Amino acid sequence: MNLFHQQTGFFGEQLNRELYELAVSKNEVYSPSRTSQSGYYPDWRKSKVIYDSQFSFFKETIEQKIRGQLEEIRGILQVRPFEIGSFEVQLTSHNDGEYFKWHKDNSSPDTASRLITFVYYFHAIPRPFSGGELIIYDKDTAHGKDIEHVIEPANDSIVFFYSGRRHEVRPVVCPSRLFKDGRFTLNGWVRTKTSQPSQQVNNSYFGYNIFAPAGRSNNKGRNIHPINK
Repeated sequence: MNLFHQQTGFFGEQLNRELYELAVSKNEVYSPSRTSQSGYYPDWRKSKVIYDSQFSFFKETIEQKIRGQLEEIRGILQVRPFEIGSFEVQLTSHNDGEYFKWHKDNSSPDTASRLITFVYYFHAIPRPFSGGELIIYDKDTAHGKDIEHVIEPANDSIVFFYSGRRHEVRPVVCPSRLFKDGRFTLNGWVRTKTSQPSQQVNNSYFGYNIFAPAGRSNNKGRNIHPINK
């Protein structure tokens, strides 16, 4: 099974630069990313996000491009055939010292219909930061340990993987700490169609409902156990 599929030159130079300029211009609109309303894991995820109402053109553009090659991507990742229910897209900024520790993208009832995760990378040129690698984990069953697959956040590249894969974002090192010098992604998920009514995407939805650590419940009256890792 292919753990991920990566493409370069996904948007092309012009759209890539337009997206970067838009992302930087929205500096005041971003809100802190969350993993839990309770703040039980205050150090699990550090980044800032904005939602698709702020970049509707690029939301529509990336959705159209992915739809056009989804069957190929699904085949490469060996994800079962499915009927698309919806796309979710957000724009994320990681700056100096920010990260997202290991988690899965479909590990809660609210996210169970996610099947394919996509992450499009863009940043200033030349790249003013280091780190920020995407780590996708696989099991080495023969030796009982994890294998780490390291993906560099290369400008104008996109990565696809099954949303149930455990993964993380390594800390970013950005010496200037300027917002424009950070690691940016246009990232999201392809959901399968379900019998559940569609859910409006808003700031609350993109918080604790989605980003519970792998194997942990979100905080809706259920216990959250300490991390053993």
